[in-house]
Amino acid sequence: MKRAAVFGLIFLWAGAGCLSVGGADFVFPPCSKPWGAMYAPVEIGALRYGMSGIVTYARHSNMAGFLQELDEARRNQVRLLVTLGSVSVAPFYHQPSRTFDAAGYYAQEVAPFFREPDGREALRNSLQEGILWGFRFLDEPHDRQNDIQNTVTTDRRAYPHAMEPAQFAELLNLFEQDLRGLMAAGGSPSPEEDLPLLRLGTTSPPDYMNLVRPFCRHPHLFAYVGYRWPSAQPPEEMFRDWGDYASENNLSLVGSLNSSSSVVDDAVFFETMIWLCGYPRVHFATSWDWGRVQSPGAKSFQQRMDGLFSGNRWLWMLLMLRCRLCL
Repeated sequence: MKRAAVFGLIFLWAGAGCLSVGGADFVFPPCSKPWGAMYAPVEIGALRYGMSGIVTYARHSNMAGFLQELDEARRNQVRLLVTLGSVSVAPFYHQPSRTFDAAGYYAQEVAPFFREPDGREALRNSLQEGILWGFRFLDEPHDRQNDIQNTVTTDRRAYPHAMEPAQFAELLNLFEQDLRGLMAAGGSPSPEEDLPLLRLGTTSPPDYMNLVRPFCRHPHLFAYVGYRWPSAQPPEEMFRDWGDYASENNLSLVGSLNSSSSVVDDAVFFETMIWLCGYPRVHFATSWDWGRVQSPGAKSFQQRMDGLFSGNRWLWMLLMLRCRLCL
């Protein structure tokens, strides 16, 4: 009876009294640190699994889908980290000259979002309401083994298949220019003022993004660190190391547990996720990815969440408490 009573109090606290009748859908209170999974359905992720932050993928050829995700995020108090445009580099990277056609990529993949009247309005409103945590461009520009033969050396290591940081920064600058024009057209901010807090970056570690910073006009950049089991280095040690580095260099940090490629017990996985959500130098906690299984013996994030939800409610509630209430 005592255990049931404690469980009930925790349940009401985490759910804030918003349990839907006859189902397992909850409306959780807002949280300062987004957490969730890459490419999870926004509304399902929020209502069934309590996610407060989701990494999405938007293409201008599916503008209607992007607008729907923004609307679902707004209604469910979910913050989005949006992958904008194709993550492929190859069509726009010229290996002989080692140059990236940032303007060509931008014109094809990103600029159309600003030309659609509905898209412009939705972007402006979502920025003003704080729905958009950030935008991600390309995929791992520090490590393009199939596309780039170019070495970039940071203060930590050499990346032999990396885009030059200045070339990646050119893409971010083009976006920042259109973003500032969009917000100015809506009456805020003036050209001299800062944009609403919005982070720009990619799935590259902090040492690479630190080289991007000097070439980038936008003040708020993020870096990304992913962890995969098995590994010789404990996850807490790795995230602390990169978290310290990111903090010292004024970078926000996205921390990811790579569910789809990790062979690890669900309890260990979620205990680490709980820790990650409580670690202050990770600003967005996620997992790659929602529905895919990449390695034998691994599980998708959805499979792990379904198992946790049905088999270990105590750990699930602790996850909710840590992630949604930021204890």
